[in-house]
Amino acid sequence: MFKKLQLKKHALTGISFMLPLVVASIAIPHGKSLSVKETTVAIGRLKNETEWESVDGKPVKLVVLLAVNEADKTGVHVKLLSNMARKLASEENCKRLLDAKDADEIIKIFGE
Repeated sequence: MFKKLQLKKHALTGISFMLPLVVASIAIPHGKSLSVKETTVAIGRLKNETEWESVDGKPVKLVVLLAVNEADKTGVHVKLLSNMARKLASEENCKRLLDAKDADEIIKIFGE
């Protein structure tokens, strides 16, 4: 099902999406495209939890979207994802991210 949706999204947007990283109610969808001029991170806190394909079956409360320029698809993309995965490996960091008051606080946590 995801593969079919992924192909449809790619056809409509030109962005190649990979499986999102979903841990402790935090989703990190990521994709790469020639249309992305500069690799960017967008952070969104959801008003209502939403179901997402996750290992733990918990609904998502926070979305951290990575839009990656095709030129950055290996180095920068991999570094961003591995940094986020390390942060999400800690229950304390996940709680801090979910309790963060604003995007600046979330960025600070990922930057530590």
